[in-house]
Amino acid sequence: MPDRTILPHLFEKSAVYEPTWQNLALNWGILGLHAAVYLSVTLLLPKRKDIFK
Repeated sequence: MPDRTILPHLFEKSAVYEPTWQNLALNWGILGLHAAVYLSVTLLLPKRKDIFK
């Protein structure tokens, strides 16, 4: 602040943002799992609407 007062932290520290390789691998794994699920849903749902089976 301009008068050099320090504001308290608004959020508590979370383990989600720890800078470790294990945490990075876990977050990328979850992201990959989400991508695989959404891609499979995207590819399978249009086949249900196909009238020329």
